[in-house]
Amino acid sequence: MNPANVTVVFAFLLAGSTILPLSAQERLEIDVEAGRAIVEGIEYDFSGIAAVDHERRIVYVVDAVEPLGVMALSIEDGSQIAIYGGSRGDGPGELRYLRSVSLSPEGVLVSGGGVINHWGRDGNLIGAWRPDLPAASRVTDQCMVNGQIVVPSLVGAIRRKADGSWELLGRRPGGSVDIEIYGATRMACIDDIAYVLDERLAGYSPDGTVTRLSLPEEVEEASRSWRENLRRGAVGHPYRALFDDGTGQLVVVVPRFARGEVLGATIDPATGCYAIIASPDLVTRRTHALIGMYGDSALVAESEVGERVINGVRTPVLYPGASRIALRPLRPAGGTPCPDKPGS
Repeated sequence: MNPANVTVVFAFLLAGSTILPLSAQERLEIDVEAGRAIVEGIEYDFSGIAAVDHERRIVYVVDAVEPLGVMALSIEDGSQIAIYGGSRGDGPGELRYLRSVSLSPEGVLVSGGGVINHWGRDGNLIGAWRPDLPAASRVTDQCMVNGQIVVPSLVGAIRRKADGSWELLGRRPGGSVDIEIYGATRMACIDDIAYVLDERLAGYSPDGTVTRLSLPEEVEEASRSWRENLRRGAVGHPYRALFDDGTGQLVVVVPRFARGEVLGATIDPATGCYAIIASPDLVTRRTHALIGMYGDSALVAESEVGERVINGVRTPVLYPGASRIALRPLRPAGGTPCPDKPGS
């Protein structure tokens, strides 16, 4: 972590189809006084790039000290299991920069600069591909449905067929996405549906069906106010992350320094039922980045707050890099919980 880099802490549609509505609402808060650290140390500088293997109890993270490699860490004791990647270049298994990591049945998918590398759990490279689409270098995420890689495109989602060719899986509701926003598109695959999040959220099925899902008003407002208050000329990507919580629900994460205490929301894609995830205060909002879910807890990358003398005044400062990955319980803080799923 570089102490010089600090930030001041501030006091789908198919023709004739419909948008899946939202229902119910619960508010959950991250309990920063409970839970435990998985891994921590001044030698770490974790970014927000992460993925969770709930079955194998592994979290995949990126440390800025090794920006081209993905670390596999045990959620149980923080031990390092493996590192995938780490080499700079344009060949198989190499990257110019790292943008995302996601799971596959065989291992992990790591991408950046329009290249998707696929490693097996044993560390052997299974394959490397470049999606055949305009602006491929801006692809920032991917996931797998029925053994096929799916990536976002300007006009929807595309998948890699068994013969190596790429085909359109479904068209984006509302037409093409803005090129800058497309550069921060996020994805998550649950069962046989690929969910894509840019300014809106849509699910793409293997049969070509596209379903748009509504986003909670609080989440949309946090994203909108963040973009409206950026300095002139800056690009405000709408959302920070999209991932599954291990129980079939999606988690949408708003930009880290958005105003207010809303971090994001869980959404049941089958019913539209959702829960707002919030921080207990504004300082926590800026020091705890939501990067995953595990059981009934949030997986967070935690940054340190210190002090510096700025213009003769002692000022709280936030180190943007995270030196700790921790599990923090989510406690009910009002509202109506979503009903349990049958068989749960």
